[in-house]
Amino acid sequence: MFLFSNLSGFSPESIRLIDELVDQVTRDGRACAMITTNQEYVSKLLTFSIPTIAVIRGHAVGAGCIFALAHVYRLMISSRGYIFMNEIDLGLPLTPGIMAVLRSKLHPSSFQEAILTGKRYNGKEAAAAGIVHVAAMEYETKNWKREVFHALKMEMFKTTVRELENGGVGFARM
Repeated sequence: MFLFSNLSGFSPESIRLIDELVDQVTRDGRACAMITTNQEYVSKLLTFSIPTIAVIRGHAVGAGCIFALAHVYRLMISSRGYIFMNEIDLGLPLTPGIMAVLRSKLHPSSFQEAILTGKRYNGKEAAAAGIVHVAAMEYETKNWKREVFHALKMEMFKTTVRELENGGVGFARM
């Protein structure tokens, strides 16, 4: 089992570490799911060959929110923390790639609210808005074929991955 739990933020070093760890999980044929806690390159997570589960144990803001949304399933503790995009408050536009991730993962009303108001969702509100899931499945007994799971996700997110590759994940130009 691989857990990414000691990340305190996103930096070039932490992103490189995440990328190395994801490659390590990819090579491990025994891995049946990848679980991260709090803080990958978004395209790699969107199309990963096994289920990914983000456990949000505190705040997931901006890049942390995008990181969580890139997972197949998101679990959030309802008693603490918020998930939100704060670019409206910071006065920062979002890149086409990041907007594509948000658009592909959020319900249209949640998408608009999250982007244009910077609403802070606690666990209960995030579940009601469809941003996080409240229950997890047991994946080990599913015995899914990785190549099929990967192909399905590649097709699901091909437009989003293309936007990320063309639009990047940094700040949009003003």
